[in-house]
Amino acid sequence: MLPQHSDIEIAWYASIQQEPNGWKTVTTQFYIQEFSEYIAPLQDAVDLEIATEEERSLLEAWNKYRVLLNRVDTSTAPDIEWPTSPAE
Repeated sequence: MLPQHSDIEIAWYASIQQEPNGWKTVTTQFYIQEFSEYIAPLQDAVDLEIATEEERSLLEAWNKYRVLLNRVDTSTAPDIEWPTSPAE
């Protein structure tokens, strides 16, 4: 048996309708984990005091994006307005 929210996309949509807060948590965690590959090396450069201005700017953009993801209002599902990723 598959864990909850792990089957096909249609089931994900249904879970949005039934459990918006749970869906938000799963989706937000997915995005944050996915984008940590961008954040980690930028943060390392800042921590080591070797970051360029571009790297500092990108880190700020990714951190802002992460905060905005946590503020997403899932009560509007399925018409959720996701923030724009710095990767776009």
